[in-house]
Amino acid sequence: MTDPNLPDPNAPGTDPVVPEPREPGPAGPDEPLAPYPVEPAAPNPAEPLAPNPPEAPEPMLPSSPDPL
Repeated sequence: MTDPNLPDPNAPGTDPVVPEPREPGPAGPDEPLAPYPVEPAAPNPAEPLAPNPPEAPEPMLPSSPDPL
């Protein structure tokens, strides 16, 4: 939703909006964020787990002995 009181930034003759530069953090802009691998998130117990796809039945081999 756009505010009708604000000028249209896409209107012809308007200057493009340039965000102000932010101060770099203590690590600096070119430093890696984490020197270690990020662990995957634990599953949320509140969310239902996706059902597993049905496994394909093993084919019956004619040379297999009858289990009965």
